[in-house]
Amino acid sequence: MKKTLLILLFGAMCLNGYSQAITSIHENFDVKCVLAGNFPSGWFHYNAMSFLDSGAWMCSTNLGRPTTTGTPTPGMLCSGVFSGNYHLDTSMLVTPLLNFAGYPDKVYLQFDTKTTNIHLGSILSVLIVPDTAAYSPGTPSVNLDSAIAPIFSNGDSSAWITHEVDLTSYKYSPFYIVFRYTSKSTSGSAWFLDNVNSSTTRLHVVDPVNNDLPIAVNASNGNLTLSCAGQTSGIYGLFITDVLGRVVFKDNINIAGAGKFSLGDLHLTPGVYVLKMYNDHYSGTTKFVIR
Repeated sequence: MKKTLLILLFGAMCLNGYSQAITSIHENFDVKCVLAGNFPSGWFHYNAMSFLDSGAWMCSTNLGRPTTTGTPTPGMLCSGVFSGNYHLDTSMLVTPLLNFAGYPDKVYLQFDTKTTNIHLGSILSVLIVPDTAAYSPGTPSVNLDSAIAPIFSNGDSSAWITHEVDLTSYKYSPFYIVFRYTSKSTSGSAWFLDNVNSSTTRLHVVDPVNNDLPIAVNASNGNLTLSCAGQTSGIYGLFITDVLGRVVFKDNINIAGAGKFSLGDLHLTPGVYVLKMYNDHYSGTTKFVIR
C-alpha cells in the first residue's frame, strides 16, 4: 500500500509541474494560510482517502505556533477525525522541490510541531524523496525519523517543539520533503506544523564527549530483551531499521540509569537489523539478528 501511495504522490508532483527547485525554504504559513483553503506556492498534499479531504493536511488560520507574546498565528494541521469518526488514513504534505547544492557546508531543515496526544494512534514521519535526472513515478523515499533531533515524543503533545534534521548528505541533488501523517480507525490525534526553514546553523548539538550509550540486545522468538546503561534519565527514541535502512519499528522509551526491558510482538522477519537509541545528549547503536 505504501508503494502505491508513493507512486500516486509522485505522479501528482509531475502533474503539478513543480520542477523548478528553490534554494532555501522559510515558510511560516502566515501569508497563504490566512485563508484556510489556501496553500503556499509549490506546496501540495495528497490524502489516501480522497473522500476525507477535510481530514487531510490543511491550513489553519490561528493554530500555528503563537508568537512570544501569545498571539495566534496561521499554520498547518492534520487530523484523522472526519465527521466525528476516526479513520485509517495516510495524508502527505509535500514541500516544493528543494536544491541545497549551493550551500558551502552543512544544511539543516528545522520545523515546529505539536500534537494533541502522541499515543492516540496518529504518527508523524518525515521523508525525503530524491528527484534526479532519472526521476520517474515510484522513486523510493528515505525515512528521516531516526535522524530528527529531538525525537517526536511526549514533549510534542504538551508544547510546541522545534525539530531539526541534517540534510547535508542529500544536498547534492534536488529533493522533496514529505510530512506523512498516519492515523488509525479506533483513535487519533491532531498534528500541527509551522515554521519550516532551511538553515546552516544547528540548533540541537549532541554532546561530543558523553554520547556513548552501550546497548545489548538478546533476540529470541521475535522478542527483544534490551539492556542499556543510560547516563541520564529521560525519554529516548528507539528505532529499528532493516538492512536497507527502512524504519520497521519506533517507540519512545523512558529509562533511568541502567535499564533492562523487553519488546514483544514486533513481527520481524528473519534477517539483520540495526537498533538505535538516542536523545539530545546520548546515543547508541547495535546490530541484532532475527533467525
